Amino acid sequence: MYSIGAVVLRSMTAVTALLVLHVLTPAEFGLLALVNTALRIVPVFLGLGLRQAFWLEYFHKTPHERKHVLNTIMVIYLCVAIPLLALGFLHADTISHYLFINQANRTIIALALGYCFLQFFSELFLQVLRYQMRALFLASIQLGAAAVTIIANLLFVFYFNWGVTGVIGANTLGIFSIVVIAATKYFINGAHRLIKLQDMPTNAKRLLILGFPFIPNIALSWLLSAGNRWILAYFTSMELVGIYALADMAGQIFVMCALEPVANAYVPYMLEQYAAHKEPINTIEHRNTRTMWWAMVGAGVLITLGTCMAFMIGPYILPAAYQQALRYVWFILFANIFLLGTYFSSCSLVFAKKSWTILWLNAVAAGTNIGLNILLVPIFGISGCVAALIGSYGLFFYLNRQATKKLVTSAG
Repeated sequence: MYSIGAVVLRSMTAVTALLVLHVLTPAEFGLLALVNTALRIVPVFLGLGLRQAFWLEYFHKTPHERKHVLNTIMVIYLCVAIPLLALGFLHADTISHYLFINQANRTIIALALGYCFLQFFSELFLQVLRYQMRALFLASIQLGAAAVTIIANLLFVFYFNWGVTGVIGANTLGIFSIVVIAATKYFINGAHRLIKLQDMPTNAKRLLILGFPFIPNIALSWLLSAGNRWILAYFTSMELVGIYALADMAGQIFVMCALEPVANAYVPYMLEQYAAHKEPINTIEHRNTRTMWWAMVGAGVLITLGTCMAFMIGPYILPAAYQQALRYVWFILFANIFLLGTYFSSCSLVFAKKSWTILWLNAVAAGTNIGLNILLVPIFGISGCVAALIGSYGLFFYLNRQATKKLVTSAG
C-alpha cells in the first residue's frame, strides 16, 4: 500500500514523457531532462539533510516532542532556502548559462526554483504519514497529486502548447497540491503554536550535525547516475541529451521495478538475518551471494526480452526523431544490472555500519563515471556516455564485492 502512490507517480512521469515526445523536439526534451535532473539534486543540498535528521529523531521522541522537532526543521529550512532561492532567481540568467546551456528562460528557472522549495515540505509530509502508518491516506494524496499533474500537463502542454515550461509548471502544480494539504493539516493540528525560537540555535546545531552526513552519499549517487547528462550537453548537443534521456527512462523503470523492491524488502530482510546471529556470517553471506547471482542472471534475461519488445513496439509509438534511442536501451539496462548487484553485495557493509567505506566506494565510482564521460563523450557521443555508465557501475559492483569479502573474512 505504501508504494502504490509512489509507483503511480513514477509511472505518470514515464507516460507523460512518452506523450510529450510528440510535442517536444529532441533538443527541448533534452532541456527538460536537464531541468528534471537538477530538480533531483538541488533539494538535497537545500534540505541540508534535515529530513534525514528528522528520521533519526522521530522514534526517540514523544508525539509532543516530534512537533517541536518538526517546527525546528521547518524554521531552519525557511531561513536557508528563501534567501538562496531568491538569490537564484535574481541570477536566473547565470543559472541558465552554466546549467542549461542558455536554453532555459526565466520562467522555467522560476518554476524550477519553486518546485525545489516546495519539494522539501511535500516529502516531509509524506515522510510523517509513513511513520504514522497512514498508508491509505498517503496513497490517496499521491494519487491525487498524480491526477493534478496529468490534467495540468494535458492543459499546459497540449492545449496551451507551453512546451517545457508547461511540463515543469504541471509538475510544480502537482507538488503544490500536496503542500496545500500538508499546510492545512499542520495548522488544524495546532503545531504552529509550539514554535519556540529561543530553543532554535541549540536544536538547529544538533539537527544539522545529524543530517549533514547523508548529503555526500546522496549527491554522489546522483552524480554516478545522472551527472553524465551535463557532460553530454557541453560536449555534444541538447538534442543528444534528449535522445539519451529517453533511452535512460528504461533504466529508471528498472530502478523502480527491481532496485527499489530490493532496497525496501530484501535489504531489511538481510539485515535482520545478520542481527539474529542464527547462522555464521559466512553462511548468510554465501546464501546472499547466490541469490545475488540468480537475480542478476534473471534480470539479464528479462532486459533482453524487454529490449526485443521495445524494438518491436518502439517504431509505432515513438516519433521518428527519437527512435535512435532504442539502440542504447539494452546497454543502459545492462549497466543497471551491476547496480542491482551492489544492493545485494553491500548488505553486510550496511549492517556493519561501514558508512565511510560506502561513501568512499560511491566517490570512486562517481569520479570514474565523470572521468570516463569527459574522455569518451567528445569522441563517441552517446555511445561513450553509455560505455562510461557500464564501466563505472561495473567498478562500483566490483569494489563492493571486494569490500564485502574483506569484511566477511575478518569477521570469520
